Amino acid sequence: MNNKEGLIAIVDLCGGTFDISILEISNGVFEVKATNGYTFLGGEDFDNTLLDFLVSEFKKTEGIDLSRDILTLQRLQEAAEKTKIELSSASQTEINQPFITADASGAKHLNITLTRSKLESLVNHLIERTKAPCKNCLMRFCWRDDSCFKSSRSCQASLGGVRAKVSILSSCYGSCDSGWHTSR
Repeated sequence: MNNKEGLIAIVDLCGGTFDISILEISNGVFEVKATNGYTFLGGEDFDNTLLDFLVSEFKKTEGIDLSRDILTLQRLQEAAEKTKIELSSASQTEINQPFITADASGAKHLNITLTRSKLESLVNHLIERTKAPCKNCLMRFCWRDDSCFKSSRSCQASLGGVRAKVSILSSCYGSCDSGWHTSR
């Protein structure tokens, strides 16, 4: 934060957990005002949802079920994570996995163009699960400080973890009209 004073909501959606903390900065001192989270939701859940989509799409187009091939699933898991990262900053990306498997007719390749909006629709059920912890954290903070959303305060949301993050912010802070803004 440029002005060294205000509120920060730290949203962390890495690995296997989802966490939100609200900190207040005053005179260079950071004070944790509220925390909440969900220990059974994290970036891996987003990767796995995308992995399931890739396996399903390949089965639709090629008629081959990749879900039983451990090495192929590992390749697709890595591709899913890379795709999620790319779609944090790009509006679409190509998922290209040559020689993903083979059958009697020869080698099979996976090539899918995925948009950020498609990814958001795939993971929307996971985004919905972030709403309650966000709102609970904000309510805990506001319960202690009824001026928490006064427009005179500087508010910022900082996000950890890679995802198309705008959806999370609108879920958490959409009703806040005090000017929360994001940084990475």
